[in-house]
Amino acid sequence: MTSKYNLTFVKSLDETLITQWKDLWKHAENASVFNSYEWLVTCQDAGEVQAFELLVCHKGDTLVAILPLQPYKRYGIPVAGSICTKYAVDTAFLALNYDKELLQVFFEYLTKKRNIFLQKTDKEASEKIHKLFPNIMCSLMSVNPMIPLEGELFASVSPSTISQIKKVLRKNPDQITFKLFKGNEITKKHLQQMFDLDQNSSKKLQSMDLFSKQAIKDFFFALCKHMPEFARMGFLYLDGRPICYQFGFLYNDYFVAYQTAYLYEFSKLRPGKTMIYHLMQTLKDEKAKVIDLGGGISMYKQEFTPDYRILYDLYYSKNSLYMMWWKFVNHARRLNQTYRPIKNTRDHEFLFKTL
Repeated sequence: MTSKYNLTFVKSLDETLITQWKDLWKHAENASVFNSYEWLVTCQDAGEVQAFELLVCHKGDTLVAILPLQPYKRYGIPVAGSICTKYAVDTAFLALNYDKELLQVFFEYLTKKRNIFLQKTDKEASEKIHKLFPNIMCSLMSVNPMIPLEGELFASVSPSTISQIKKVLRKNPDQITFKLFKGNEITKKHLQQMFDLDQNSSKKLQSMDLFSKQAIKDFFFALCKHMPEFARMGFLYLDGRPICYQFGFLYNDYFVAYQTAYLYEFSKLRPGKTMIYHLMQTLKDEKAKVIDLGGGISMYKQEFTPDYRILYDLYYSKNSLYMMWWKFVNHARRLNQTYRPIKNTRDHEFLFKTL
């Protein structure tokens, strides 16, 4: 039986495909920053993607699915993998919907001749793909707490957390302020303030700071250059001095909290929690329906919501030895989580479990 879908790999983009990609993104069930055309351009501009190929799927003349891939090794095994893995935090492929037939033909074509690694694929897609292709290994890679913004705003937040934040604000009237900058409002000055704050933050003390490397700074400059419609940068100020930042993306009523840090010297002011408190109010005014707090089910995130979403890494090869190796590595990582749990987080309950 002839498929109604036409699939092919291409190694370059023309104006027609770019237009189709952007149009698909507007209508796709799983559209995010991380499977947009702009994401590919950002990664290229920042030097994170050189050679790439695109798996494109058309139904008639209409593009219905697309997946950018680049070559690298995953635990020593050469793969065609999702792009920009250092920075991407959601599903790599864009699909009009998760129709069974579409997923069947798309992943059947994808896995014919290539070893495949797809980072952080949403749970619904992962479960449907695994059901169609049981030999694809789906390893749980991220647990993202989710704050609902519809209905009563702080209904999901711990009352004690709200009480703590309001107490801080009462003790510092007019001293603590918040501002969310949108797209083209984000200047080089704001980015430099974010870089400087990060280098003097609590993350720096734990060697978890981001911006000690110029390449990462360049990536954020590229983000703001190519994705201004999505970019948001929030600052919490004390007497006009930035003490906490939050960089994220807003798209399709959905906000992804991408990076955040605060100055350790002001930790008594609970800047991280106060930032989320203000962010919730501001984003609701922007008609956002949910805040995705990003990977890591830490205790402080759970104070704001009991809800979370799950994402999986997908591995596949026709070579059984490669699959055995990936399964061994995943098992070792799971054991490490079990016997060496990180304090103040529930990640060890979830990470590296498989479907």
